Amino acid sequence: MPAQVVARKAGFTLVELLVVVAILSAVALASFGMVTENRARVRIDDTRNRLAILRRAIVGPESPVYGGEMRLAGYVADNGRLPGSLAELLSSTNHMPQGGVKARFSGSDGVCTVPSTAGTEVDHVAARVLKGHRGNYLAGVVHNGEFRDGWGNVGWGWDTTNVPTGVALGITSFGADNATGITSVPGDPATEAEVDIAEAEADQTMSIGDADWWVPLDGWSVTLRNAGDEDLGTVDFGGDLKGLGLALLVFENVNGGQWRQYRSDLNSCSSANGGEDKDALASGGNCVLGFTSTASCGSRVPLGRHVLVLTIKNATDNTVLAGGALGTTVKQVDFFPGAHPPNLVWAFKK
Repeated sequence: MPAQVVARKAGFTLVELLVVVAILSAVALASFGMVTENRARVRIDDTRNRLAILRRAIVGPESPVYGGEMRLAGYVADNGRLPGSLAELLSSTNHMPQGGVKARFSGSDGVCTVPSTAGTEVDHVAARVLKGHRGNYLAGVVHNGEFRDGWGNVGWGWDTTNVPTGVALGITSFGADNATGITSVPGDPATEAEVDIAEAEADQTMSIGDADWWVPLDGWSVTLRNAGDEDLGTVDFGGDLKGLGLALLVFENVNGGQWRQYRSDLNSCSSANGGEDKDALASGGNCVLGFTSTASCGSRVPLGRHVLVLTIKNATDNTVLAGGALGTTVKQVDFFPGAHPPNLVWAFKK
């Protein structure tokens, strides 16, 4: 009788199973490390991107060119100052509403701040500029009314410094640990994992300094050109009125709205004539008026669109009046960040 052959079932031994489990564990551990590292990198990059968004919301884009045209944007261009807090960027209330604001200036020398309800209203359509808070400057990137850092830390995750001074602004994310500095100090020599942790915990900072939103006014000049057919002298200004000047009016959204004014030197324009009538500006003649630093007003203005007014000084009581007798005497001028204002040639005629 032939012997029976018993077939053995195929399978894994216990040793083989242990080897497979060890391999899978090693692969899973490596994959988890890679995913964790990638998630940390994403959060770091997201935080840096959000800092850039905050910067654009405050001072506008670094290259404010759209379709070949220079344009102004951002909180500073609208309000003439830095925000007092990051919450102001999200608020659509408690600020002067967007609208055409009419410029005002003071007729007294040395007065640099003019409330919106006082002073002399500049009566010309070009004196009306679009100013004031325009609502949420972070629209489209806010979640549940908050704009957090890439780690989603409580309290937005941001720390702001130097806000009360109104001169410079620093914004910092505390990173993965939501604490100043690095709590997990890398060893020496540091492992790759320790470096990754330290980088994730590191603070990310963006700062806005003077040069980012102030424009130097010292040395800026405007050339007045008599484009009319007749000379302009004291008789044209009304007897005692003489001496041409300029006032640059800058809107500042504080105390319900006010104007800061910067005065040029006063010039009789006699150098443009050379004749005996030293207060006249001859037909086709030029007169250069410049701005210099003063102790009361300074020599810097915020970026944005401002109002330039031609003024005439009254020789009797030393007051300065808007030069309405010369026709169009108001002009809008744009000051861009990181650039000196270009010297202007302003042609006018009676």
